[in-house]
This record gives sequence, C-alpha cells and structure tokens, in this order.
Amino acid sequence: MYMLFNVERFEDGIRIIKQSAAELCNISLYIDHYYVGSMASLNDLTLKLPFSYANSIYIKADVLSNGYIYSLTEKHPITHSNNQYL
Repeated sequence: MYMLFNVERFEDGIRIIKQSAAELCNISLYIDHYYVGSMASLNDLTLKLPFSYANSIYIKADVLSNGYIYSLTEKHPITHSNNQYL
C-alpha cells in the first residue's frame, strides 16, 4: 500500500518524512491515540517521544487531488532502527 509518510525511530525520538508529491495540509499527529499537535504542512519533522513505550503514531492529513480534498489517516508502528518493536 502507498503511504504518504515514512516514520523512522531513533533513540528517544522519531523522524517523519513526507514521501508523497501530493499537496498535503491540516496534518495532525497522535501517539497511541493521544493528540500531539497539528500543522498546516509537513515535509520533515523530528519529534522527541514523550515516553519510551509508545507503540504507534497516527498521522491524519487532508490531501488535495483533482480539485477535491480527501482526509486520510495512516498508522505507523514506532520501531527502533533495527526494526525491533518496543
């Protein structure tokens, strides 16, 4: 399945990288269903995790395509760089 973002884990943080050419706006981030924040757009963002046992990050974004706006949600597991789940 095609994903709009790539999420990488490192030590006590994560890096979110936009990997889509689509126009994205109104992006909201949730860690294990807890609201983290929103932003108008996102290309690359590094976040310090609020706790080490976080399992997933949910990214909600509005995508502009062919003159229409679609709301999409992606779920990414938060893994270490060696792909070991917490």
